[in-house]
Amino acid sequence: MTPRTNPFRADCINTLPFIFEGEINCDASLEKLLEKLVKLNYRAAITGAHGRGKSTLLYQLAIALKARGWSTHILKLDSSNRNFEREVWRRLPAFNSHDFILLDGAEQLAMWRWNRFLNLTKSAGGVLITSHRNYLLPTLWECRSSPQLLHALIIYLDSTHDENEAPTEALFKKHRGNLRNALRELYDLQM
Repeated sequence: MTPRTNPFRADCINTLPFIFEGEINCDASLEKLLEKLVKLNYRAAITGAHGRGKSTLLYQLAIALKARGWSTHILKLDSSNRNFEREVWRRLPAFNSHDFILLDGAEQLAMWRWNRFLNLTKSAGGVLITSHRNYLLPTLWECRSSPQLLHALIIYLDSTHDENEAPTEALFKKHRGNLRNALRELYDLQM
């Protein structure tokens, strides 16, 4: 198999939809989350450990919010980029009630920067973040993983996958529930 035809290559993994475990209709589940987001005054967090689908869910909600007329603005932080550039800090107060800020990786901000971010985004219509911690904003959804969810993602990516090649339970345990890392290992196993 070539890297280009490997169903577990990064571009395939990055386009996986968020799967609500136990839910058949993803659109209905997204709709329920949007209703909950309204009740939380459009200020909430998607929480969970590494590789559980927080970013995937955030980006799906961004699409749904945009379809409902919001002007969405996605900001991303990670371990190699733990703060916004000055230009971003300057732009934050300019957002208004039609703007929805989606911050992927809020746990990267030091607490004083987090408080500054909250203060500067008061005029925005909404703020939705991903975080490993669940105390920054009220929790909209906690992302969890399971061997069954890993199996569903494997089948989604490769319906011909032979489970005996890489048993789902063993992969799940090896990567401590980090679905992204488990899928990356499958890439290596296919090569």
